Amino acid sequence: MFSFSRKNAKAEIIIIMRSSGRAWLLKRALNSVLMQKYKNWHLMLMNDGGEEIEIRDLLKQIKFPFEKVTITSASFIGKANARLLNMALRKSCSEYVAIHDDDDTWDENFLEKTLKKIKEENSAAVLSSCWQVTERWNGVSYVEVKKEIYNSWQTAGVSLFRLAESNTFAPIAMLYRRAIWKKFIAYPEDIDGLEDWWLALKIFSTYEVPFINDVLASYHLRDSDVAMPGDTNFTISASKYYALVDNKIRNRLLIEDLRRGQVGLGFLVNMAKAHGQIFQKIHHLEGIVNKDRKQP
Repeated sequence: MFSFSRKNAKAEIIIIMRSSGRAWLLKRALNSVLMQKYKNWHLMLMNDGGEEIEIRDLLKQIKFPFEKVTITSASFIGKANARLLNMALRKSCSEYVAIHDDDDTWDENFLEKTLKKIKEENSAAVLSSCWQVTERWNGVSYVEVKKEIYNSWQTAGVSLFRLAESNTFAPIAMLYRRAIWKKFIAYPEDIDGLEDWWLALKIFSTYEVPFINDVLASYHLRDSDVAMPGDTNFTISASKYYALVDNKIRNRLLIEDLRRGQVGLGFLVNMAKAHGQIFQKIHHLEGIVNKDRKQP
């Protein structure tokens, strides 16, 4: 069971939306929030480098209630995902937190069903099943080219061992308690880009998290080769930066184990990575063997 202290907040759920001047995606994301059946939320719109006047014009265009949104504009050099999350959480007050970036979407029942589940289970967080939608820019707008369940093998909840190898779910699919962010002393800003995985590791290695098998969220990916100019996708356009941050997280957690003189999360994430590398090599060899067997 997870204990928490209730706060007097106007909104029960704070929704954090990070955006960087991608109006063609932001409109869809804002409508995804507006269509929620559950209404006691407040949107923290973190504008990183975009034109605020364009955002305000967009809000007027779709008739987004201004009393339900707080816009914070900043312009960071380099990656600032973790900093934006920490800023939003420090500037707000709520019992629950949801992350809804400007390129993802929710089913209209997401907040209603996840909130009901987290209260029923008195849990630290709750996770739902999620679509993975691949899109391409056709010169005018993004069009869907593929849609499948994100990690379709994950139907009975998150495996901590698999999560220790790499993140197995998208942040758009999780609702968590603000007290979690405080317990783990905010998002570390020197592991930017993998801050979602870091928090997931902390949550799932400490608490049992219920899983809703209903598909209530959509994680959108874009092919970087045909993306709109200025648009990027960290999952498809992977870089050496993420390998460095990944290594930093694994080393940091292992150092924590060594300092405590016990086997813990640091040992698990490093063992899981080694296991994954061995599995990939075995899978590769199996493919070669099976190919040879088929040849006359």
